[in-house]
Amino acid sequence: MKDGGHERIHCRGTYTVGSGGNSVRQELRCASDSYKFDMSSDVIQTRDQLAGNWTENTRHLAGRVSGRATPTSIHARAEGDTFTALLAVSTHGDHQSVSIQSPGSEVSDVSIAMTRGSH
Repeated sequence: MKDGGHERIHCRGTYTVGSGGNSVRQELRCASDSYKFDMSSDVIQTRDQLAGNWTENTRHLAGRVSGRATPTSIHARAEGDTFTALLAVSTHGDHQSVSIQSPGSEVSDVSIAMTRGSH
């Protein structure tokens, strides 16, 4: 947290890959004891470049996302009118780790570890 505090956060992510395999819609819902966010993004990959849009529905924020992708990682920047964050995603098998850093914001650093569930 901005004030130096730490909280455990629980998240659920869903991904819908476009028919060509070069686009994805992500929905990520996270909550802790005092904070929650509901983010979605639509991103297109051209070679290793990423471009798209994101929205955060809890605070009614939106903006652009850009970055690079490899088969196992993503490094991106999400920008809006009043918000900038650096995003790193790493995938290994059914495990995915997500790191979001936004210095100066209410939640300045988020680390998430997710495991694919069977549905």
